[in-house]
Amino acid sequence: MHFSAGLRYAEAAEAGFRRRLGILDDWGRYPRRTISATFHSMLRFDDELEVRLRLESVGTTSISWAWEIVRGAELCIEGRHVAVHVGADQRPRPLPAAVRSSLEQMHEAEARR
Repeated sequence: MHFSAGLRYAEAAEAGFRRRLGILDDWGRYPRRTISATFHSMLRFDDELEVRLRLESVGTTSISWAWEIVRGAELCIEGRHVAVHVGADQRPRPLPAAVRSSLEQMHEAEARR
């Protein structure tokens, strides 16, 4: 598979995460500011993979995510990306209150585990 497939899998996991929290409505207002990935093992067509996504932090205008893509017990890719909330003018804007609240509540619950 092309290396960019891992990035698409991470983005799909993020969309699913936001959908479960009920904050997917303004998805198009969160372009990626930074993306980094370390590739440990090549992905192959028809692999059964698991994407593990974790919220790292919630900033004023941004959301930082960390993720791993594993095949069985093998770590294939580990990465991070930052999504920034932007307004109609494509400039960073503070996260909407509902988004911030949902993410912070979930982040606090995970920290207590």
